[in-house]
Amino acid sequence: MRRCHLLIPVLLLAAACGGDDDPAPFASITEFSPESLDPTDDAADDLTILLEYRDADGDLGDGIAEVHDCRAEDLVATFDLPAIASEEAVEDGVPIEGMLSIVVADVGDIPTDSRPPRACEDLGIDSVASGESVFCVVLIDAAGNAGTGDCTGTVTIATP
Repeated sequence: MRRCHLLIPVLLLAAACGGDDDPAPFASITEFSPESLDPTDDAADDLTILLEYRDADGDLGDGIAEVHDCRAEDLVATFDLPAIASEEAVEDGVPIEGMLSIVVADVGDIPTDSRPPRACEDLGIDSVASGESVFCVVLIDAAGNAGTGDCTGTVTIATP
């Protein structure tokens, strides 16, 4: 029992020391919906991705979010991010964190490439089955620093 008490502070210290000074923004997808899309129905072909973000130097605002559809290399939706921190906070490098909601509208039915795009492979997606996809989000701050990103689980894409 004493061993557990010693282990917990060590784990907390390791977590507190990891990566906080990295200027690249961190993203972690917390939720996505729906789990099934129907490209033939305009009311059922939009994917909403909710993610947590952290940026050690506060300049994520005015950057971009790239959403990679892992079915094909050229399926990337780019979203301009609004200013998040004040100009003073960005100049002072004040860390920021929060939640972002991204809507990928009008997901279509397209053929799946033989291998996922590089951005998806870099995040551990080895393959995507026909009739399915995974969507990976990479945040890029105003200075051009790209975070490692994160991916949704499998999303079913209805085929006619």
